[in-house]
This record gives sequence, C-alpha cells and structure tokens, in this order.
Amino acid sequence: MGTDSVRLFEKRLCDQILVLDGAGLAEFVCSRRKDFGEFSIFRFGFAPETSGTERVVEWMGQSMTLDALRLELVQELCFLSESLPVDAWGCFAEVFSSATPPGAISNLALFPQEEEERFLLLRPEHVAHMLQSLRAHRSELRIMSDSDLARLEAWREMCALDAGQMVAYFFDF
Repeated sequence: MGTDSVRLFEKRLCDQILVLDGAGLAEFVCSRRKDFGEFSIFRFGFAPETSGTERVVEWMGQSMTLDALRLELVQELCFLSESLPVDAWGCFAEVFSSATPPGAISNLALFPQEEEERFLLLRPEHVAHMLQSLRAHRSELRIMSDSDLARLEAWREMCALDAGQMVAYFFDF
C-alpha cells in the first residue's frame, strides 16, 4: 500500500481545456508551446514550425481522441506543484470518513471516460479539515514535516483567495 498525496491544481485552466474543440485545441497548443516539456506529446516529434492543426491531425491519426488530448493537457499544465505525500492523520479515510466531502470534484466528473477515481479536487475548507487533523496529531506524524504542513496551509490560503485553484488529493492504491 502506498501513500496518498496532494498537489496544487489550476481549476480555471482545466475548465478552459475541457471545452476545447479540435480547432480550439490546436490553437491552444500553439499558444502554449513554450509551456510543454521537451518530451511532451505536444512537442516531441514535431518540428517547431508544425502548426497546431497539423499536430491534432497527427494525433487523431494515431487514434487519440479529443478527450484523451484534453486529459493530457490537464495533466501537463494544471498540476502546479510537486506531489506532497500525506501522513495517515491527514488521509482521506481519516479526515472524511470515506465519504466524499460536499463540493469536492472527482476526476470522474471532469473526465467521464476514465474508469477509476484517481483524485479529488478539494476546496479550502476540506484542506482545513486535513490540517486540523494533522496538527492534532503532530507528534505522531511520520512522513510530513512542519514545512510540509506550512506548504499545505499556504495552498489552502491560495485556494481561499482564488477560487480558480484547488488542491488535488491523489489516492494511492
């Protein structure tokens, strides 16, 4: 059994990506070309002058659907931080009693074509509950440090100030 983790997530950008049609996706990819890593499917194997439309045609020829391309874009652009492992006292089952908290968004709601729930997007109040439990058991924490708690608190504050950001909670099965 692994460890659950959290990452900061740009929900506003995700929402923009989810409504892209083929032409919009091509334009989006071209406008964000510099944001993709060297081995990104949106960059790797294409000459720099290759248009977004040519890229979309190529991907569709490889049997990639628009849904799959949108998912790939979200995975590459919307997770804004490195993964932060969550100690047992902050884990989903401990804090939320295995019931999805009201207002949380499952990856299945964003990507209905997916078969498995991999993550939930949490609101600031959900993260506050996690932090409360973690702090109550601070002396029992095994994998999270004070700096990890401070980073999670900073993310909670960022999300409270900007509804376009959320914290993604990843289940590690």
